[in-house]
Amino acid sequence: MGSFGALPTALIIPLTSRMDASRFLATHRVDPTPANGLSTASVALVFQLGACDVRRLGQKLGRLDPGDLTV
Repeated sequence: MGSFGALPTALIIPLTSRMDASRFLATHRVDPTPANGLSTASVALVFQLGACDVRRLGQKLGRLDPGDLTV
């Protein structure tokens, strides 16, 4: 197989502030921190993971803490 190099694609996990969404499997609570830029606790809807062309994204709003990336 050939070399693909860097793909202009980002994986997107939507967040919601509706805490009742945590009743679904494959969700993760993310609390606000200065690094992630959230203003309220949110639920990551991992089961709705999708791909997006990076050219469609706006400015970076924040960064998840390492603890939010490992469950």
